[in-house]
Amino acid sequence: MTVIHHMKTLIILNMIIILAAMLGCTRYDEKLAVEYSISKSYSDVNVQFRDGDGVLRDTIIHLQSIEDQWQYHFEARRGDIVYVSAIYFDSSSTVTAGILLEGKLFKQGSSNKEPGKYVTVSGTVPY
Repeated sequence: MTVIHHMKTLIILNMIIILAAMLGCTRYDEKLAVEYSISKSYSDVNVQFRDGDGVLRDTIIHLQSIEDQWQYHFEARRGDIVYVSAIYFDSSSTVTAGILLEGKLFKQGSSNKEPGKYVTVSGTVPY
């Protein structure tokens, strides 16, 4: 083989490596749809959650039946932390907290007639 042939081979291999690296990097910058949900409760629920900017928020929601649901939507990057937590004080109530990624259940937790107990689900958006 000639020197020119070796150089062409090295250039092609370098281009393949650079292209693969670029494609790999863009995948990690991809934003994914995140949804927090609080459901299956029929009382006031204090909800804490990490919003799309990474700020911890606190709100009180009023669910009147087991079919009612609270949702919060935003976009996150791979590696971002997702977090939602709920607590209620009605001794006959329940609550379910969930995180969905791209419409699929990622994490879920629930409490049944356990007032004053936090139901917390959290994690890192997978790569």
